[in-house]
Amino acid sequence: MSLNNDKTLLIYGFSIEEQQMLDDIVEKLELHPYRLINPYMADMKIKYIVKGLKIETYTGKLPEERVVLYNNFSDAELDKTIKAIREKIKENIIMAAITPISSKWTFKYLLEHLIKEREWYRLHK
Repeated sequence: MSLNNDKTLLIYGFSIEEQQMLDDIVEKLELHPYRLINPYMADMKIKYIVKGLKIETYTGKLPEERVVLYNNFSDAELDKTIKAIREKIKENIIMAAITPISSKWTFKYLLEHLIKEREWYRLHK
């Protein structure tokens, strides 16, 4: 199940140069432009960020990570997009599909969850 049928990439933590690479990928794959999450949006629920809302109220510090969240991508589109991003930006990117459950979480909570999941995977692979 997808959220609002909006095929959307949400990105967090990328440098200006990396964002330019993402711009090229988005254009090449004919995707809608991505939405940038800034640290001040950490208390927003993912479903509102997907809708394009931008409420900047968080004043804490988030982990320095690069994150790509996918909303409403088919499996084939996910494969193609993930491959294109990993070819251009090779290191340490957390990538995840937005689910009906995670869409109700704040970005901060989702980021913490994804970091824990990555660490568990590293310990158990």
